[in-house]
Amino acid sequence: MIKLTYQIICDICKKECTTETYDCTNYPMLEFPRPTMQYTFSFGYPTEMCYDCAAPLQAAKNKVIDELRARRNDG
Repeated sequence: MIKLTYQIICDICKKECTTETYDCTNYPMLEFPRPTMQYTFSFGYPTEMCYDCAAPLQAAKNKVIDELRARRNDG
């Protein structure tokens, strides 16, 4: 049995977002579980961020997307 632990750390504030632990069997045909993408945000490249750090960036990204959609619908 192999215990696999992912410790997700925010790239901005360095706060621990979560820890994911999996108990795995060491069978050659099985892949180990990957960490969830719950704290992964993409702003040009994927980065791990807590929700507090991601919120203002996500709001700005959504605003730009909404403005682009509005221009597309007007044109």
